[in-house]
Amino acid sequence: MRKNLVILHLESVSQSAFWQFMADLPELWKLSARSGNFRRFYTASTSSVMSMCEMLHGDSAELDHNPVFPRHKDGLAGRSSNLFQVLLDRGYATKGVQYGSFCLGDAPNNFWGIWPYACGQFIRHDKIEEFHGDIRHFIRESKAKNRPFALYHWNMSTHIRNDPESDFEELGFAKRFKVKYRLLDESVKRLLDDLAEAGVLDNTIIAAYGDHGDDFWGHGLSRGRTHVIEPYATVCWTPFFIFNNGFDRGIFDNLASNIDIKPTLLSMLFPDMPAETGASLFAGVNLISGSRKTAFSQSIFALQLEHSDPCQAVIKSYAVTNGEIRLMASSGGNKPEEGGMELFLEQWDFGNTKNLLDFFQLDKNGRIAAFDSHGAVHPHFTMSFTRQRIVSLAGTYDLLRQNLADFIAAKEREAMKISRDGKKQLFPMEMFKVVRKKRR
Repeated sequence: MRKNLVILHLESVSQSAFWQFMADLPELWKLSARSGNFRRFYTASTSSVMSMCEMLHGDSAELDHNPVFPRHKDGLAGRSSNLFQVLLDRGYATKGVQYGSFCLGDAPNNFWGIWPYACGQFIRHDKIEEFHGDIRHFIRESKAKNRPFALYHWNMSTHIRNDPESDFEELGFAKRFKVKYRLLDESVKRLLDDLAEAGVLDNTIIAAYGDHGDDFWGHGLSRGRTHVIEPYATVCWTPFFIFNNGFDRGIFDNLASNIDIKPTLLSMLFPDMPAETGASLFAGVNLISGSRKTAFSQSIFALQLEHSDPCQAVIKSYAVTNGEIRLMASSGGNKPEEGGMELFLEQWDFGNTKNLLDFFQLDKNGRIAAFDSHGAVHPHFTMSFTRQRIVSLAGTYDLLRQNLADFIAAKEREAMKISRDGKKQLFPMEMFKVVRKKRR
């Protein structure tokens, strides 16, 4: 029989949180140790539902044409098929199960059309035992019918807005999150126990991915937001691993994005299945047979308005990484003077705290013109910034800068093709000539 599939949506779990709260995530770490881990995995956006949509469709442009947060059920562009619809069409029993509330609707059926009814049932539960019971029943029922199944497992207790079934009022900041991570980990244990009890664990692929992390105001207040902010690595660098008895364990160093999950899993489930046609700059790649040189991330839809509602305002930002160096360009939101570019050494500066462009002077076209050490003379600094490394860094910057500008332009072209709004909300490309200054 075909292998079963479980998607573990690790809500608000960044790579840093995965490591910092290791003691509270023992089951996830055990599962990870038995899996293939993609350590350089970056989500294509900084929001839960956007990341979910990108993963399910293997495409990062499904929502770009919406000028405001869509409140209707047809918010998708229809560029690509949904992973679970593909599986349902191929004979799988499919289901999505969610625990915890979400601010935009009861379940993905009810907002944006991210999970249309053609993908099968999607149920939200307010009680954790109902969540676990629904999953257990689905696994057992599929086994009884001798039918392969695909389950979307989404425990939202770790979202910052959720305080599920607990009085967290007296808990300190870290303790509150420790409780949340333990709730998530217990759900993983219950899932694995249910799969083992049904005798299907060894025939089940489990793909676990972090949708985004949280940035607790380390890069500015952003009206108090912790995500749906600029795509710093603190938000976009998340765990991704695949458990499969027939898949290599260990660490994979190749660059990966959440849009790569769909084509990779389909190739594992259906080795003879041809890849979807119409691949684009926004489409995922099969990580088993291919690779990517860069991974892009963004804060919000390409045409998202920035200033219509101060409470909803988000600084429009895009980033590109080659796995070692991250370049980000930000509009500045309602303060254009705070827009511009930031460049980070991704592998060393995990928090994206130091903009390397502060060490350079740019010419009128935004290209590096000169190096400025700001008076640093210690050998630790001078031996790091050798002439050869400065030249290499400048060359990488030029390449990433062009890649990012081309990506943004292509995003906006595609979005305008089907925009329901006549307004053009273009990213201010003059920001590619400005070094972004540190904000309060």
